[in-house]
Amino acid sequence: MLKFIGDRKMIGHNLIDFDLKFLQHQLKKAGLSQIGNPMEDTLKMSKVMLKKAKDHKLITISNHLGHYPDPAKMHRSIADCEVCSEVYRRLLIGRNSRFLEMVNEYLPLAAIGTVADIMPLTGENRNIVKNGLKLFAHAPTGLISLLRETQLPLENITSKQVGWNIAPLLNSPGRMGTGSLSAELLISTKVNEGEMLAKEIVKKDVQRKNLLKVSEEYVRQTIQTEKLNDDKILILASEKIPKGITGLLANKITHEYQKPAVIISLENGECTGSMRVSGEFEVVKMLEVMSDYFAQYGGHKYAGGFTIHREKLDEFKVKANEYIAQHENDILKEEILIDAALSDFSELNMNNIRYLENILEPVGNGNEIPNYLIENVRIADVFYMGKENDHAILTLKKGDSGIKMVAWSASKKISALLQNFSAFDIVGYPEINTYNGMSEARLVMTDIKGR
Repeated sequence: MLKFIGDRKMIGHNLIDFDLKFLQHQLKKAGLSQIGNPMEDTLKMSKVMLKKAKDHKLITISNHLGHYPDPAKMHRSIADCEVCSEVYRRLLIGRNSRFLEMVNEYLPLAAIGTVADIMPLTGENRNIVKNGLKLFAHAPTGLISLLRETQLPLENITSKQVGWNIAPLLNSPGRMGTGSLSAELLISTKVNEGEMLAKEIVKKDVQRKNLLKVSEEYVRQTIQTEKLNDDKILILASEKIPKGITGLLANKITHEYQKPAVIISLENGECTGSMRVSGEFEVVKMLEVMSDYFAQYGGHKYAGGFTIHREKLDEFKVKANEYIAQHENDILKEEILIDAALSDFSELNMNNIRYLENILEPVGNGNEIPNYLIENVRIADVFYMGKENDHAILTLKKGDSGIKMVAWSASKKISALLQNFSAFDIVGYPEINTYNGMSEARLVMTDIKGR
């Protein structure tokens, strides 16, 4: 044992007053030399640094520091060592003031990256995002400039605002071919420079939205005129599609048509594609099988990207359809998970929604806001909004209860249903909508069908 320990520092929980005395006693009995290594005791550290902890047991301190081991595995040597190691690491961070300053500054960026990459908001990721959101007021100068430019709060910012507002803004310059703008913003230390870069990024985001809108219409028309929907997989290659938005388009199309989609940009002679799919189908496995067609490729289960040799496009389309046909059972229609059925809307009030958001935040992949089913609902009123009237605000009624529901990009679907049905089953998740200083409870539509 002494040979294994060598002259390294020893870490333990109650090491000095308990474990060490036991070890020294046994070594003395065996006629061996005593341990004189440098030591740190996490029990003593926690008593000094965490005075508000409920108690100072190892698992209590671990939980207090945001690390949640399985209690059933505790009091086993390896498990306890792993927990003690993590507790020591976190206490060490808390003791290092310079490191804490760096964490305060850069943890918001880590939170943005975690949400933007749609990582599961569980375990360590949840801690990164939860604590990063609290520190936005300490974020780098450039990021604060972007928040002010878009009138987002520095305090009480949510994971939804990161996913819907901040991350798309930072991604937009890259999609428009000027990715260095976001990098310059995030390393900027001058307020004037940050403000200028933030304004430029917002302009790029507007351009990106306009470009995406035009490209979506072009893709839909092309799918219809060329009857691409007859194939097992939607594959569209065109010089009219900018390579910066192929992923956004593929994602939109695969959800809209409920089948795998590949969008390929032939811009400037380059063939750059993105693929999206749902179900148990793994995109990256298909790309690996067909790698001979690509100059390069990469991805994960639901998404992938590649560059392809132009002369191989037609053969790729044939082989891709054959591959999809062989794995059709893995491609499922998008499923909607319903957490609970409600008899009416009476429980969807501001207090209940705030409570739900507080206990679940940060919400996102792996930790979603619950989806509720309410059956036999009447639509008392509908208001279409947006530049193209793409979105709808519905006034829902059931019995004596009612609520507003927003249906994003679903105006055509709502309009068609209203012509044929008078009662509906709806699925949606609740949120508090704040506009012009006024807040109200509402639903966000996940799906709707006529009865």
